[in-house]
Amino acid sequence: MKKGIGILSVLIAASLYGFVNTIIKLAYDADFQYAELTVSQYVYGSLGLLVLVLVTRSFSKVSLKDFGKLLVVGGVGLGGTSLALYASLAYVPTAISLVMLFQFTWIGLIIERFVFKRKARRNEILAVILVLAGTLFVLQITSIDAGSVNLAGVLYGFLAAICYLVFLTGASVLPNSIPSFYKTFLMVGGTMVLLVVGFAATTPPAEMNPFGEVRGWGILLGLLAQTIPPVLFTYGAPKIGGTLTSILSAFELPVGIIASYLIVGEQVVLAQWVGMLLILAGIVVSQVGFSENVPERK
Repeated sequence: MKKGIGILSVLIAASLYGFVNTIIKLAYDADFQYAELTVSQYVYGSLGLLVLVLVTRSFSKVSLKDFGKLLVVGGVGLGGTSLALYASLAYVPTAISLVMLFQFTWIGLIIERFVFKRKARRNEILAVILVLAGTLFVLQITSIDAGSVNLAGVLYGFLAAICYLVFLTGASVLPNSIPSFYKTFLMVGGTMVLLVVGFAATTPPAEMNPFGEVRGWGILLGLLAQTIPPVLFTYGAPKIGGTLTSILSAFELPVGIIASYLIVGEQVVLAQWVGMLLILAGIVVSQVGFSENVPERK
């Protein structure tokens, strides 16, 4: 029962993350800027989580070591993914941004190989081939406007993949002793502080004011990006493990592409649909047989 709830939690979280990309596109079309959209959603997300913590009285003692883990998963994983992905969405269509995000599949395998000295299995090599082939299909420029494939957008999307890998991996090993609401509040709140300090160095305060005209977008994004999905991920991921979390998180890709197609009207050609199916297949294949006769790495 607990595993079923964990699976459902991760699926809902991934779906919401996919839908958020379309909201960001709509906000950009409404002439709102990168800094104000990013800061405002973390401010309102932190406030929403604080309310949940106070209402449920979800407090607990947190060691300095555990707080450090939360700050890394939140700041580097959650915050880094938001910063890089939203920057990518400013340059390229949603399909390309999300496909670059999902390069985390083979990046994780490379880290396993060279950092933890674990040899790649045949299914993992096949997964890399599928993901890279799918990426080439999506990035093809013969059937879409070549100007839409912007190098900066592609690189930002790739950076988002690295940060997303940190978040997915970290969320599955965060301590269960900390209540889910409080755990997520510490991650999002800590990330908010880092973002405000970081943006303050380059952005005038008036351009990142979360209580101005951007307020409505900030509340919506804070709820759908920084409040509900992180709570669901930190609740569900420890119950189902990092492997299944990685597979289910792939649901963000089709949801994001379909939402951008239906709501924003972004063109997605047949080759790109094929490419996305190849990437999804690669993510699933990469996890098949993951635990077969292999000692679990601590």
